[in-house]
Amino acid sequence: MVRQAISLLLGAGALLAVSTYESDLLKWRQERAAKLKAPDGWLSLAGLFWFHEGANRFGKDPTVDIPLPDGEAHAGVFEFHNGKATLNGREIKPDAGDPIHVGRLSLSVIQRSDKVGIRVKDPESEARRNFHGLESFPIGEQYRVTARWVAEPRDIPILNVLGQTSPSPSPVTPLSGCRGRN
Repeated sequence: MVRQAISLLLGAGALLAVSTYESDLLKWRQERAAKLKAPDGWLSLAGLFWFHEGANRFGKDPTVDIPLPDGEAHAGVFEFHNGKATLNGREIKPDAGDPIHVGRLSLSVIQRSDKVGIRVKDPESEARRNFHGLESFPIGEQYRVTARWVAEPRDIPILNVLGQTSPSPSPVTPLSGCRGRN
């Protein structure tokens, strides 16, 4: 009787661990898909334009420097001089998290190494409208990896999609979504 009770408890503990593992992973997948599909998520990305020195006209007119899928034909002009962008005389700091709204669009000034430009997000982008979820492998305990986090604070070279390499700090704490034991 005691042996059966112990076996039952051990079996329930293993089932709970698998269920927790599976539910945690399903929750992470749902959160990831929701972030991608959010109105300002990566699926809303509609364009990336690098400034050239001088006036950078933007709007819906296809002849402007920064053509947009919505808004006025000639919505405005970014002035770019000596690495600094201004709009209507006001300096726009790169990566400040304060987008400029044109129609339904959000325009953010970004800087990547020595390049400064505009990232355009459109909540009605084709990618966002046609997103039907992410494909993934079935969840199985046999694929679970148990690890121990070992921090190694140092700069590591990171290559971006523009072909630029710049030093970036190696994480000293586990990244969001990483699993394992510390």
